[in-house]
Amino acid sequence: MTPNQQELVADWILENPGSTPQQAIAALRETGQWPQESAAGAIPALDVGPPREIVPEGAALAPESSQATGMAQHLPLATPEPEADAMAVGAGLEEFGADDVRIPQLKIRQAQTKNADDVPEGTWFLTSDLEGASTTREVVFLEMRKERSLLLPYGGGDAADAAIHRIHQQTGVEVPQGWEGPVCFSRDRVQPVQQEGIEVLASDCKRCPMSRWRSVRGRRIQDCGESYRILFYDLEAQIPAVFYARGSAIRPTRDLLTNLQVACRRRKLPAYGFSFVISTKKRDTNDGTYHVPVFGRPIQIEDADEITQFGGIRAACAAVQVEED
Repeated sequence: MTPNQQELVADWILENPGSTPQQAIAALRETGQWPQESAAGAIPALDVGPPREIVPEGAALAPESSQATGMAQHLPLATPEPEADAMAVGAGLEEFGADDVRIPQLKIRQAQTKNADDVPEGTWFLTSDLEGASTTREVVFLEMRKERSLLLPYGGGDAADAAIHRIHQQTGVEVPQGWEGPVCFSRDRVQPVQQEGIEVLASDCKRCPMSRWRSVRGRRIQDCGESYRILFYDLEAQIPAVFYARGSAIRPTRDLLTNLQVACRRRKLPAYGFSFVISTKKRDTNDGTYHVPVFGRPIQIEDADEITQFGGIRAACAAVQVEED
């Protein structure tokens, strides 16, 4: 291939990842963009138009316009650039990538939930659509990850101050004043995630004193509690959403995982081959009133194409890191 042809093939493969050089050449020939090769070792002839006629002195000259017409007949015609498809899927979002994706959270409105004052207590809501809160929702389970995190008590006050003091006493790490979000967390219950503005509490979760079980007023607790990060597909909103199951939500979540595992084995389907309804249940305890998730029985999705689509959505979300709101 000539250098020009090699450059065209390289450009095509860059624009169409996974293509082979043979596929690139065939596509370029189809669109008329493939230049013909010159004879081996030959230099392409330069077209300078017809031979220039020597006009005797005193003879009449042909008009310039006729000369230009004659030259134009010998000039190669420019190949017009193919017009972009104005209705191409995703046109205008060519630069959009995984770093730009923001997956909303699916939450239960508790009494202490922040940034949800107008959402009724005990309802499910998306952080991207507070007005769409509802007591029940239908979802598809896409993926689950085991995580852990250390959160300061809601509302601050003496409880938060005591937690900050204990963190410093056990790990030597100072929690910045007014810190919001997890003090420390791990996406795999093995290694903590480096955060800007605060040190990790230990080199790994197993050695961290904040992950050890201890007894408080007869109850076994962990300062850094285990959690599940569950990726759902909300069938009402038609978008994926992340639910973090912690504390009192752990037990019903494990029941859901068990029921899904059984359903998958019986029906020979992936977890996203089922949908189910989620709701909440109110509980009154000495520590106050709160709401726990209730997961309905998994129902098989009959449309195989729909199941395949959910598998594609799961794969597309795999590279997206979700930050807690």
